[in-house]
Amino acid sequence: MKKTMKNLLLMGLVTLAAGMFTACSDSDSGGGGGDTPIINPDGPTAGGMVAKTLSGIVRDTNGNGVAGVSVTSGTSIATTNSAGMFTFSNVFVNDKRIIVQFHKDGYFDNTRACDAGLNENWEVVLVKKGGSAISDNQSFGAGAGGSLSAGGMKVEFSGGSFKDVANGTNLPSGTTVVADLAYLNPDDENFADMMPGGDLIAVGETGPDAQLLSYGMIAVNLTDDSGNKVNLKDGSTAKVSFPIPESLKGNTPATIPLWSFNEQTGKWEKDGEAKLVGDHYEGTVSHFSWWNLDYPYQQGSIEGYVKNEKGEPIPFITVHIGQITGMTDENGYYQHKVMADEEFDVWVDGADYNGVEGAIAKVTLTVNVFENRKDVNLTVPTVPTIKGTVKNADGTNTIASLVIEYGSNKTKAMISKSNGTFQIYAPVGYTGPATLVGRTAADREKRVDFTLDGTEKTLNLVFDGPTAKNSLLVTFEDGRSFTIDLSAVTAEIADDNIFISSEYTQGGSYFSANVSNSGNGSVYASCGFGYAGAPENTWLSTDQTIVSTFAYDNENVVCQFAGSGRENDNSNWQAGTKVTKFIFETTQITAPITLIQRRLFDVIPKNIGFPSFTPQLDTPSPMVIYFGKSPNGKGGMINYGGGLAEFNSLKAQADASGIPFIKENTFETEDWRSSNTGGEPKKGTCTERIYYGGNKFIYIAYDTSVEGIDFTTEEGRWYMEEGMVPNFVMVFDNLKNMDDYQQYIHRHHFNK
Repeated sequence: MKKTMKNLLLMGLVTLAAGMFTACSDSDSGGGGGDTPIINPDGPTAGGMVAKTLSGIVRDTNGNGVAGVSVTSGTSIATTNSAGMFTFSNVFVNDKRIIVQFHKDGYFDNTRACDAGLNENWEVVLVKKGGSAISDNQSFGAGAGGSLSAGGMKVEFSGGSFKDVANGTNLPSGTTVVADLAYLNPDDENFADMMPGGDLIAVGETGPDAQLLSYGMIAVNLTDDSGNKVNLKDGSTAKVSFPIPESLKGNTPATIPLWSFNEQTGKWEKDGEAKLVGDHYEGTVSHFSWWNLDYPYQQGSIEGYVKNEKGEPIPFITVHIGQITGMTDENGYYQHKVMADEEFDVWVDGADYNGVEGAIAKVTLTVNVFENRKDVNLTVPTVPTIKGTVKNADGTNTIASLVIEYGSNKTKAMISKSNGTFQIYAPVGYTGPATLVGRTAADREKRVDFTLDGTEKTLNLVFDGPTAKNSLLVTFEDGRSFTIDLSAVTAEIADDNIFISSEYTQGGSYFSANVSNSGNGSVYASCGFGYAGAPENTWLSTDQTIVSTFAYDNENVVCQFAGSGRENDNSNWQAGTKVTKFIFETTQITAPITLIQRRLFDVIPKNIGFPSFTPQLDTPSPMVIYFGKSPNGKGGMINYGGGLAEFNSLKAQADASGIPFIKENTFETEDWRSSNTGGEPKKGTCTERIYYGGNKFIYIAYDTSVEGIDFTTEEGRWYMEEGMVPNFVMVFDNLKNMDDYQQYIHRHHFNK
């Protein structure tokens, strides 16, 4: 199959030779070493852990930076600044596949992925919900069904085909379904940055991964009119009709596989096929996430250098490779996995190189399936460059996005490297006054005026440090707000490794900072907020990053952090030190109220939000710990008294839940606390049963060593808080790895 790409913008001279086999867009390998971005520790990929840096810019389809995007990898969270920039500094990452998730209300979620050890700087485009050339929004009755269409793409829903995702029940016919569609056309200039995954890698059906050629992608989001998630019910399907992209109209096989995107692996998985019907492809899907109409190929690899006409390397430039992109390192070197035995184009786009689109010849090559690798070297016109460094006032390196403002225009933003260096290509055809604008992830801005005259320039940006703020206004999304007097926030370091939580309380509202030394030269820090009137025993957090929070002992920096992240420890980490000052670069924070964990007494679990499949007794639980939000979804732990009859009731409900039974274990236990009174510890046995399937998880256990305890007493309350109860239940509705449940069991539970 031959694919003809859109018009290319930069002239390239191509040479072909044997090369190395590697993967993904590589901005720091081959020609030079570099940093590795974040990998999702909750995913299925195993590997060693290293501390690395990842930065990027999130834009909308018009090229504007999107502020306030939550960027997540594993348990690390960053938030984009006013220019759409995000940075993870010194985070521990896996050396296998990178998984990074992007979310902002009003936009379609995106998950980007890449083989690790490669790209340090990422570019991502989010699609806004609502009606546009590539999106649609419709509302219709669940009983009547409806349709969505955009850019020639169409999705059709039958009446009565919907379910509530949270509880698995079918939607009543009178319920309103709110449906959003995004359609990604491979001919769209933003296609490579909009697509989930980003590298078009799929799980091979019989062996190695496959490389895909996309005929189009869609995302469909369904909710009811209250915002509750909706999807197709079991046994139902929706019809999808993909238009044929203009560039592929000469390549129309009778059938093309359909693929759904696995956000945990960052890879596409085959899930059906679509047939050619006239001028489009038709198929059916049984659930909605991201879908892709793609033809699979074996993988090959290309690598090469991008240099100008003088033979000088072009560093940190985007290289377009068919439908995907890579990036050169500081030596102008790039490498990427590609389709084997298929023709595609390789080019550098004028918008990335000098801000001006020019007339450039395209290049094509065929990677032979038996050779599997080629060198592709590009030669581009010579243009002036602006080089330099970005540093903090204390001389340490920082990371910033950079643009050149000239006349009424500005260049496309690029991001400096983690070593503090940058290189921007000056706009061609303009001479006169210009301004280099740098902006850190914490929205610190530095502007340097200079003159564009067709020659190279060296400009160094130094960002001023934060200035102390006397107060911080925290406003919650429901209107509650309070002001923190930062001069009243202090904390003490208990020993060489622990920085005790600091807390400031005002009328029941609070600010807290928790910092711990990892022992390897870095610190982990997090901030939390609470509001007056919150339920007792409730923990709240915020997805809003707390930008550049600094803790000082007198004037010595003890630690610095941004929200929940990692930063190098710049100071004297000494036992007995009292931190007397906290500094923020902002004076106002809007904090969405997110329930993280809540301890409740004498409740029926499913009445307070536990999943619908939760085994429970008719009598209230003396105590539950409920997770409204966790890496493994909703759920938590439930304590019950009673004996074997109660266990059998819980077991019968678990057996009838439809979640596959995995195993049963029986082992000896003892109530070690009973020995504290001088007697022998009470011995018993524990029977535990585990159910797991479709990310739904149930764990029930019956321990005879703690039967007969009165949970209304102070001692009984202690037993409950330690999880030492006769009947114990744990459930989660999105447990991605069954073994993860062990982290929730208290270290004293069952005393194995």
